[in-house]
Amino acid sequence: MPRTLKEEIDLSKKVSQWLTEREQTTKTYGILQRLLGSLMKAKSSHRRKEYRERLDIILMNLSIQSEDLREQKEKNKELQKKYAYIQKKHSEYVNSKLNYKS
Repeated sequence: MPRTLKEEIDLSKKVSQWLTEREQTTKTYGILQRLLGSLMKAKSSHRRKEYRERLDIILMNLSIQSEDLREQKEKNKELQKKYAYIQKKHSEYVNSKLNYKS
């Protein structure tokens, strides 16, 4: 049995109930469950191969969406830091102008 990766452990943790009740999550999970059930029931190697390919494509798309979301979150954090810095500089500039006029 291969070693378990940290990512695999993270992905195999239980999920909160309220997260699974979202519409898109329910649809995606239903599709995956249906294909997985069909794969397990299929006796024809051709059909098993077809179901496996469809599952691979869906899982690849979900992985890509997950990575895109992670990258977007990192960009948002960077932008928040830049915004906080600019806001700080602007308030210092405004305060210095107000103190200069006094």
